[in-house]
Order: sequence, then C-alpha cells, then structure tokens
Amino acid sequence: MALLRSLLNLFSSVSLGITLMVLIFLYSAVGSAGLPVHWNVLRPDAWLPLREAFDLSEFRWFNWWPFGLLMGLFCVNLSVTTIRRIPFNRINLGVWMIHTGLITLSVGSVWYFGVKVEGDTLVHRRALSVSWAGESQTIAAVPGKRISLRSADGRRADVRVAAIDPEGTMEDGSRSVKLTLVARVDGQDMLREMHAGFPGATQDFIPSDDTTGWSPVDGVAVDGLKTTLSFAPEPYFYLMESRAVYLREVQPDGTRGPWVERPIKNLPMFTDRLNDRSRVWPEGGANASSQKVMSAIGLDATHDNDPLPGVQLEVTDTLRYALPEVRRTDGGPAVDPTATVELSRADESEARSFDLRALDPAARSALDGALEMRWVLDESELDSMRQVRSGGLVVDGVSYPLTPGTQAPFGTGTLTLESVSDDLVVGGERISVAVVKLQQGDDEWVRWIFDDPTLTRDLDALGQPIEGGLRQADTVTEYRPGSESSVRLIAGPGEQDLRLLIPGDNGGLVQDVRSGNWVDLGAGLQLRVVRYALRSQAERRPLVIPQDQRDRDVGFLASTVRVTCTGGVVRRRGLKDPWLLYHLYAFDGEVDLPRRYRFEPSELVLNDGRRFELLYSRRRMEMPAPVVLDDFEVRSRIGGFTGETSSIRDWTSQLRFVKADGGVSDPYRVHMNNPAEHQGLWYFQSQWDPPDPARREDEVDSLGLNHTVLGVANRKGVYVQLLGTILTVIGLVYAFYVKPVIKRRRLEAAKAAAGGQA
Repeated sequence: MALLRSLLNLFSSVSLGITLMVLIFLYSAVGSAGLPVHWNVLRPDAWLPLREAFDLSEFRWFNWWPFGLLMGLFCVNLSVTTIRRIPFNRINLGVWMIHTGLITLSVGSVWYFGVKVEGDTLVHRRALSVSWAGESQTIAAVPGKRISLRSADGRRADVRVAAIDPEGTMEDGSRSVKLTLVARVDGQDMLREMHAGFPGATQDFIPSDDTTGWSPVDGVAVDGLKTTLSFAPEPYFYLMESRAVYLREVQPDGTRGPWVERPIKNLPMFTDRLNDRSRVWPEGGANASSQKVMSAIGLDATHDNDPLPGVQLEVTDTLRYALPEVRRTDGGPAVDPTATVELSRADESEARSFDLRALDPAARSALDGALEMRWVLDESELDSMRQVRSGGLVVDGVSYPLTPGTQAPFGTGTLTLESVSDDLVVGGERISVAVVKLQQGDDEWVRWIFDDPTLTRDLDALGQPIEGGLRQADTVTEYRPGSESSVRLIAGPGEQDLRLLIPGDNGGLVQDVRSGNWVDLGAGLQLRVVRYALRSQAERRPLVIPQDQRDRDVGFLASTVRVTCTGGVVRRRGLKDPWLLYHLYAFDGEVDLPRRYRFEPSELVLNDGRRFELLYSRRRMEMPAPVVLDDFEVRSRIGGFTGETSSIRDWTSQLRFVKADGGVSDPYRVHMNNPAEHQGLWYFQSQWDPPDPARREDEVDSLGLNHTVLGVANRKGVYVQLLGTILTVIGLVYAFYVKPVIKRRRLEAAKAAAGGQA
C-alpha cells in the first residue's frame, strides 16, 4: 500500500505535470524545427535538425518510443491529479473538460502517428496503345516516346509521339488532350492527330509539298495501324520513410518480368554507414563525413512471385549524398597506362589536376596539347619524340593546317579537316591518321589519310566503305604526324618506366617521375605524378559530397546503397558496381518513364548465367482502387507560367477510380488545400508536370501537364485529435467565462441570504 500511495502522490503532483508539459514542448520543438543556430529564425538554415543525428525523420521522431512514453505519463498524471485534487461539480466542469480534452488530444496524437501511412504516387494522364501486324505495345503518352513493332515477315512500324497539347479543344469548344504522332510503317510516312475521349476525331496526314508538309486524308493513311488513347491506371503509391530493393528476371530474348519488392528494414537514411572506406573514392570517404559502420541488412524474399526465393541479397553500406564517378585504377588485364598529374606555379599553393590516358587519343592530352601522355614500345620511339619535327597534311600538292575544323577550298569544292589522331597502337603497331571530308558539287565523301599510304581509305556520306578503297584515286593525299614541343609523360617500354620529356635544346630533358616528387618545368611551373597505373581499368565508386556542398533541394535523390550477392555479381553500365542509385518510383522502363526522372537499374549476373535487374527505391502499397487522371488544370497568375512555382495560383487534378467491373467512378477534384477521400485514403495535390524544353537534338519540347503527383495518406486519429481540441476550447470558455458568472451569482445569492437573515 505504501508503494501505491507513493505512486499516487507522485502522479498527483502538479510540478510533475508541468515538467512533463515542458518536456513534451521541447521534444516537439526539436522534432519539428530543431535548435536555432542563427538570430534570424526565419532563414531556412537557422535551425539545426537534431533528429537527423538519431537518424530519424519528423514522422519517425513522433513515432519513436520517447514520445509515446511522455504522452502516456502526461495522461496518467493529468488523470490522477484531476480525480484526486479537483472535485467534479459545476464549478470545476470547465477544468474537467480541459483535462479530458488534453487527454483525448494526447491519445489521438499517439494513435495518429502510430498508424500513419503516407506516401505519393505518379499518375500519367493518358496511355498510348499501338497495334499493327498482330503485334501491340502500350506506353505512357509522353512527348518523344517511341514504339517499334516488327511483323513476322520482317516488316517494321516505327511510331513516335511528336507533340501533346494538354489543353486542346474540339470544334464544339470542349477540352481534350490532343496527341500528334509520326510514324513510318513499312516504309510509308504518316502523321496522326488524336483526341482523348473522341476516337472519331482522329485525323491522318501524309507528306505533301505544301507549306505544312502534310496533307489530310480521308480515312486512315496506313491500313492496319490502330492507335488508342486511354486512361493509365496506377495501382500503387510509394511510402515515405521506407526503402526497398526491387528485382526482376531478364529473359535471354530481353523480355522482363514484373518488379518484385524486397524491403530494407531499419536502413539508416540520414547518416552515412560505411564499413570499408576503400568502397568509395578517398576524397569523399575520408573527408566528407565521419565513418560509421553498420551490420549487413538481409533482403528477404517476402512475396510468392519473387524470382530468386533461395538467393540471399544484403545491404552492406549506405550513403546519404554521393555521386557515382568513374576513374582508372590499377589491376586491369592489359597494358593501358593512365596517370593523374598535378601542375602548379611555384608561388601558388593550389594545383590543377589532370587525368591522362596514353592509349586514348581523346584523353591523353590536356591544356590544348601542351601536356600529353604517351606509351612507347621501345627506346627508339622515345628518341624519335625528342626530335621536334613539323607535321603536315598535303592534298594534291597543297598543304593544309593541322587544326580540326579547318575548312579550305579544294578544287571546285571544299575540304574540311574533321580530326587528327596520332600514335594509335593497333595490333602492336603505331599508326596516325587524319580524317578529312571532301566535297565537290553534290559529291561528298570522307577520306581517312594514314601515315602509311597503303591504309588510306574512303567512306561515303553514310560512313560505308567505298568499293575499291578510293573514290578518286587520282586525288593524292599525304599525312605526316608531327612532334610538337609539348611536355610529355612517357610510359614504357619497361613496366617500371615512367619519365617526363621536357622540350628544350638537344632533344630536351628526360627525367624519371615515378617517385612523385615535383619536377621543375621552367617559367615558374612544376609538375608531379600523383597516381600511375600501367594496366588500368575503369572502376566506378561513389564520391561522397561534403556537407557544405550539398544541395538541400536534392533530398534523397543522391542517396545510394551497396548490395551484394554471394552467388553473383552486380553491374551497371558495363562495370562491376554494387552501388544502387536511388529512384523515386519503380518504373517499368522507357515505356512509362516520365521526363526528368531517373531510370538506371543495376544488373545482377548469377554464377549460372541468369540475369536479373535490381532497382533501389521506396516500398510501395497497393491502393484500394487504381487511380486515373481524367484531367489536369493549371491556373497561373497574371503573365502566365514563368517557370517559377510562385507564378502558379493553383493546380487541379480531376481523378477517377477504377471499379471492380472495369468502369470508373465519378470524378474527384483535388487541388491545393482541397484533398479528396476514397475508401479510407486521402489524396492531396503534391506536384505537377511543368513545361520541359528539349535538351538534345533527338528530344522534342513538352508543354507539360502529362502527369500528376498525388500525396496519399490515411488520417486515422485526426478526428480524435479534433475532438480533444474542441473539448479543450469549450472547457477554456467555460472556465474563463461561465465559471466566473456561476461564482458571482453564488456570491450574490449568499450575500442576499445573509442580508435577509439580518
């Protein structure tokens, strides 16, 4: 009994309640904002987010056990104090309501964060389906997307989405997405305009000589080519604060199965965890962040359709902000000399760094050829390099300068020097070549002029060899490679030989540079070799970006995890690379990839030869009903969309949900601060698809509005929080306004009674 009495006295303490309230306030302040580190608290960087030191997001912070413990103790303290210290009567009814409201609000908050599910989903506006010769394919309706179909007898149809007008109008004024595609079907060109929801308005065009280049045709331009625009249902949304690795099998014919998810449990997301610094480039792993180790996280197969149920995958390392970088390292199978050199002035502390590769003409020189790296097969080649001689290009007795891009008259036409490559090692022999384009009237061809005249060849305008070798054999050409007065790093002929050739009198100065010491080049310049590899190979590792150089807007897009498999090798872009890049969504590939989004899956090659693809993303959850985007509207401020979010007044997604019978529901309008609820989930307007100009010659402009990004979440516990807030407010009103009236009336009644007795 003494223990029980002590506990009751403790939880009846007002000071304990005040202490708990202060702790809850501090806990919430640290979790939501952090600690102020600047006097101007309105600055984005004025708050230090302490929760990230515990590797917790704001959501996880309030779903952490200390928050539940504080709220539980507060509720017990408030309950015991109210029952033991405050009599339940009309005077104290307001206080009881306040305390009941606070307890209800606390319970609702713990419930809200305990069962909270939050994420987002990307929904395309339309899907394009193309059928021809018994083959069909469906892609997301995105400008620039392509479809290629091939018939059984070898015929081919190539279709490309040339343009999409997201706010097209019909003749009656109704709005409809207008899609324009161009196609070459069995050698015949055509153009087709389609309107979503109006298949009868489809119009075909064929090439013509008028100003537009196309003429409309009645009916279809190519028989058998069927195209349809339909909704693009999205069944999943991707959970925030979660990570997963997706895998799928790649068949020998290139077909791919569906993505299957393997969750990554308890993955640190805000701090780097690196078990071995040799797995990253030294500049990043050594200086960018403190090293913390982690235990390997097994990726267990949790789905029945997992293509590798008996193969164990593990996450061994994770990096919060790192960029993949390819460098040359030693250990390759063949001779391929590379070096990293530093060049500086004697009176300066900073040095410029250059990566040189002796056998790659595009990577063996720097500073416009003033610094070069070469590989010699024997000492006689080094002696030849010490003899400075001028090179030359001679065509029909006329000398031309050896400057790529030079264009000069040639007979009745022109000659253009496209490139010069010296000292190429082919089959153990060293050759040099100058590539020139020759044009006379309508006749155009390319000649590869070697220093060995017997190798000189002509190619036509399409790059195909010309029969007989030379188009005009009477055109006499000669190329003599020169020996320029550049600083040259000479590798070979021995495996330990690495020398520097500094131009000068009597063949210049040759100096050994394997030691890595600074070498004086004259004119106040000095050079040293930092790294050298004789048998180099390309290797990709992450480069961890220092904290002060990170872009806050990048978020988790630069995060990466290292995945290993004892029964296979993980590769990406032809290199062994176990680091998986982060993806916002697990797209199927180019068929549904929106513009501006990444899709770079890694490849897992098992020891038995089977191939799989791996993709690092977030966990996904199936929605009660797939969602489709019926329409999308953007209302901008005066002056229209300027490229800045501030110029947008509002954007609205008109959604429908797919029913069990295949039909769709009535429309739901979702816009800023106006979510919609469907079968227990709430849908918020999160992002939109802005206009996107072409970045390459093979791209086309996009007017945007081709997809929407919706926030998806449940709201369990919100109404309990609301009820607690209402009770608290009513209790406050009662305590501050009703209670004084009751007390005053009682006092007046008591005075009146006392006066009557007198």
